[in-house]
Amino acid sequence: MIQSLERDYLMVPLDRNRREIEDVPGAFFEYRKKMWLVPRRNVSDLIDIIPEALNDAEIVGEVRRQEEFAQKVAEYKIADHVDIDVPGLKLPLDDYQKVDLRLMLFLKRVLLAYQVGLGKTAASLAFALVLKERGVKNVLVLCPSSLKQTTWKDEIEKWTNESYIIVDGSRKQRELLWQTEAFFHVANYELVLFNDLPEMQKQNWGIIILDEATRIKSYKAKMTKIIKENLKSDYALALSGTPLENNIEELHSIVEYLDPLALGSQYSFARILQGIRRNIESEETKKETTRIKEKLALFMIRRLKKDVLPELPPKTYENRYVELSIDQKNHYVSAVSDFTQWLISQGEDIRTNNALKKLTRLKQIADSLELVGKTGRSTKLEELNQILSEIIPTGEKVIIFTQYVKMAELIQNSIKYEPAMLMGKMNAEKRRESIERFKTNPNINVFISTDAGAYGLNLQIASYVIHVDYLWNPAKMIEQREGRAHRRGNTIPVTVINLKAVGTIDEYIETVLYKKLKLAEDIVDGSDEALFRKLKLTKEDLLELVRTDKL
Repeated sequence: MIQSLERDYLMVPLDRNRREIEDVPGAFFEYRKKMWLVPRRNVSDLIDIIPEALNDAEIVGEVRRQEEFAQKVAEYKIADHVDIDVPGLKLPLDDYQKVDLRLMLFLKRVLLAYQVGLGKTAASLAFALVLKERGVKNVLVLCPSSLKQTTWKDEIEKWTNESYIIVDGSRKQRELLWQTEAFFHVANYELVLFNDLPEMQKQNWGIIILDEATRIKSYKAKMTKIIKENLKSDYALALSGTPLENNIEELHSIVEYLDPLALGSQYSFARILQGIRRNIESEETKKETTRIKEKLALFMIRRLKKDVLPELPPKTYENRYVELSIDQKNHYVSAVSDFTQWLISQGEDIRTNNALKKLTRLKQIADSLELVGKTGRSTKLEELNQILSEIIPTGEKVIIFTQYVKMAELIQNSIKYEPAMLMGKMNAEKRRESIERFKTNPNINVFISTDAGAYGLNLQIASYVIHVDYLWNPAKMIEQREGRAHRRGNTIPVTVINLKAVGTIDEYIETVLYKKLKLAEDIVDGSDEALFRKLKLTKEDLLELVRTDKL
């Protein structure tokens, strides 16, 4: 413990009543030593809060070391080209991936926030293979169950000659698999909640890779706590195309796995964010958001398609509007009336999630009455059939997305073309078979997927993506839906078709989506003013979503 304290912390001999030091992320008072302990990486924060600390030579020296480290990271990030050899990788890396690989090796523990389709898996394999040459013996990959076979197994086989184990089967079978020697062990997150944790801990993992790392975004979740407390490694990658879904606290949880000291405790970080949101325009807030952003830059490598793949074929958007059927319209107006009465009864403090759940019924009615237990025409299904009749005869392939399993089944039963299907409830083998049918069978030109099944799909063969309904989270809509076709390796233009029911929540939801999308972009990439502002909907916003004046 003493060695760890000396390595990670500076001991600052200031009076324990200097409570402002608690604003330094990770700082605490050590009663036995009667000193404040400040994480070395956060010592510059101490200078901002207590300028007289510059009188201490050790503190000044540490500030210089941290500044030199940050400068080196910045220099690595802006490089145009890096010559780096990856022994055993059968995939040529793009220049941006080589630049990032050097930085990943330098940082050791990284949030790799590539936009979907830019090659997070390939970059992870390259990272692992270089480290194997440097003595790393094994890699643990934790991912959603659906990605074990269709992403990790396929990519390891295709691009490396390394041994791997896909951990699956009964408890006894998994126990044997954990004991089997291999460079890669690939397991789904849920196994840490079962009886596999003791077997995982027996291994001295050189690298741990968390794919779709938003699985540990909730610091209160049991799985998050188990992973942070029990799975250790010198090197780690947290992979996510959308690391910031709706709020910055989720990003804090992921960064905390990579370095618990970087942003301080969740409690202290939440207190800082509360101050930011209270005084969003103040100079102090701008300074604080800049400081947080600079800290994130030491862990996060963010890449967008528009920046690194200017040669990617264009993506165009087309809106196809439908009028609700008479039955749909009657049920829709009734549901709006129920929602409005509920909203009026709520007072001023409305929980957004609760409101959105109640609004879901409106989205379902706009899709099909069968989603709410009624019968009647679905004008979206009719329009979808018309769209497919225009596309399929040309031989082009189409991906259709809906967030509802029932709607996916209705689509399957209503269209005249045989589709491949993908839903979250499908096992890995059926999922794999469905994907291969769509990719290789010239007679299967329609792929129907729910959002639960969309993770890890590589379907560059498709030239159309159809949104039957909108998601509340635009990042998932763009990344996890459209990114399945419009991604690295794509050679054909992609057309995105949005099905919208006129005068319904389908039209008005875009205002909400675009606000959330702007927020997510600001947190990762830009504007300090909007940084970390949580989305909050007023009653006026919600009433705007349920307008019926155009029905």
